[in-house]
Amino acid sequence: MNLQRKLLACIRKADCDFNLINENDEILVGLSGGKDSVLLCYLLSLYQKFSSKHFTFKAVFLDLGFGMSPEFIKIEKFLDKIGVDLIKEDEHQVSTILNMHKKKDGLLPCSICSRMKKAAINNVANRLQFKKVCFAHHMDDAIETLFLNMTYGGKVATFEPKMHLSKANITFIRPLIYVREEDVNKAVEVFNLPICKNKCPNDKNTQREEFKRFLKEYYEKFPEAYLNFANMLTNLESFKLFFENFGYTTENDIFIKKVVTKNDFLDSMSVKNEVFLKEQNISFDDEFDSKEKESIYFNAYIKNKPVGCLRIYFTDDNTVCMGRFAVLKEFRNKHIGTKLFYYVIYYLTNNVTPLTVKINAQYSKMDFYKKLGFQIVENSENIEANIKHVRMFIKYDMPIAGNLINKNLITLVKH
Repeated sequence: MNLQRKLLACIRKADCDFNLINENDEILVGLSGGKDSVLLCYLLSLYQKFSSKHFTFKAVFLDLGFGMSPEFIKIEKFLDKIGVDLIKEDEHQVSTILNMHKKKDGLLPCSICSRMKKAAINNVANRLQFKKVCFAHHMDDAIETLFLNMTYGGKVATFEPKMHLSKANITFIRPLIYVREEDVNKAVEVFNLPICKNKCPNDKNTQREEFKRFLKEYYEKFPEAYLNFANMLTNLESFKLFFENFGYTTENDIFIKKVVTKNDFLDSMSVKNEVFLKEQNISFDDEFDSKEKESIYFNAYIKNKPVGCLRIYFTDDNTVCMGRFAVLKEFRNKHIGTKLFYYVIYYLTNNVTPLTVKINAQYSKMDFYKKLGFQIVENSENIEANIKHVRMFIKYDMPIAGNLINKNLITLVKH
């Protein structure tokens, strides 16, 4: 396949799969002067011509204070030739701050640099009123990041093709996410792209560079590994780790777990649908509110059937709101709700103390919450979803023991 068509097909697939570019988007493209970002500008200028979407973009170069390569003038001329506007921003304070935090081995802290560069480009985007920022990360970068996080971060994670920053109101997109680095290298030669050397003192001396070398050798030994790693990042159905069954089985075989997968979430919704929408006639709009995105759910199961759910979300570091607490009608009076509550409190207090738990409880269920140790907030009766409620709270100054989950206690140790 023609290399240009192959690369543009990768951008189109990424755009289709992750909805990266929308009609009339104005995009700010991060340009370092390296091969990835120069190629991205070139390909986007072509994608504009055949895409069904109308969008515009400008490139931004952040001068971090490491010195400007004399080769950069060729990049400026190239961008002008293909009709891409370039913005240059003075960000010399980045190198100044990094040098103040220089490591014992003389290298600069990459993590600080990464955060400062993102903050800098966000500031430029906000000042110039761009709502989308585009980076040139490709599939090899994503796989390297995955290995870095597994090795140094204790997590299976990589960056996202599309990520919205709510506080900055900016969306990051990565149109090259399906592109291989070996094709980037070919493109530099085939398209005669001008690039300049990275002036960062850490160049070729980073942990990422170590993994780049490691993975190169790995792919030489196991050629099929690259495509399998790439497919793995979107292969949700075959993503099986310990957390699939990470939870707590009580003495009467009630299994309780935090919601972590799509199917877990659907189980929560099925319980909510039966209890709140069907049994209590609560409207969909009242039940599925704006807090869903920031909420964490926990489910209770009996023989793999979801029978209960409970929702929490934090309002500050030491305060959590609890709600959407439901047990299917045919499974009530079996201590399922009590054990589900105990497990959530065990989970929370073993991660955060002191902790205040708040709930806007249905008035008819007030005695149940009193038995769990909740206190009523004075003069807090209210109507929510046409049902009388009362606000209640409980405080914990220390973690609770896991064995309390298996005891039908009237109250938990709180103070």
